[in-house]
Amino acid sequence: MKQNYIIGNNILSIICDNVEIYQRLNKWLITFKTIDIEQKSNLLVINKSVIRLILNNKEILNIKLESTDLYPIVMNAISNLINNDNNIVLHSSVISKNGYGILILGTFGSGKTNLSLAAEKRGYKINSADFSWLTVQSQKLYLEKGSCYLKYGSKERFLSDKDCNSKINIKMVIYLIGACDGDKFKADKVENYKHIIKRIFPFANWHSSMPLIGENIELPINNMYIKTFLMNFSKLDIDFLLVRGDSNKLISMIDDKIII
Repeated sequence: MKQNYIIGNNILSIICDNVEIYQRLNKWLITFKTIDIEQKSNLLVINKSVIRLILNNKEILNIKLESTDLYPIVMNAISNLINNDNNIVLHSSVISKNGYGILILGTFGSGKTNLSLAAEKRGYKINSADFSWLTVQSQKLYLEKGSCYLKYGSKERFLSDKDCNSKINIKMVIYLIGACDGDKFKADKVENYKHIIKRIFPFANWHSSMPLIGENIELPINNMYIKTFLMNFSKLDIDFLLVRGDSNKLISMIDDKIII
């Protein structure tokens, strides 16, 4: 089974002999367009439980595949093909209303999906479910492309291709601290650009900062691209809020900032 995806200005070719893994890869990569061009400079091959990754004609991996390592390997490949001084891939969600985009950050299990679903019930669109390709252009931050595959609990669905490919202007960043539930609500604005960079950085290189479970290998990433992008980001007029508490109170606060 083969498929070629257009990722950034590159093509990533997937070759896989396992139907279940191939279907999983397609769910993660469905946000990217496909093309009938075979190439070998960027290649992800899974054959007989061995995974091989080639990026920019350099072999990055050739190891036995551990199931839990598949997602970080794929995210690392996507990031390496997109990241530069003005583009970045972040583990994040994006919601929007009337063209006002909100980037949601938080560690795994912090409540990004629950917040997105709660916002959707109140008229927001979900533009990115899990990873977001962001770009800085003309002193503004945009969602260039969002991930379409949304999994929550035992349920899953695909977001609208139109919503995930809408160029949304990000005007607020929400950093979730703990689960976004409970009666108490607190939102603290962060203005120190150094603190902002340190808060965001782990969501850009999480797949490379941790070793793979199956092998003692670290995935490569250009941290200077990430730093330069975040330095540019920190100069933009965007609210950065550390938030804990009830989802509906947070959504009401965002509503107050949006000009209907």
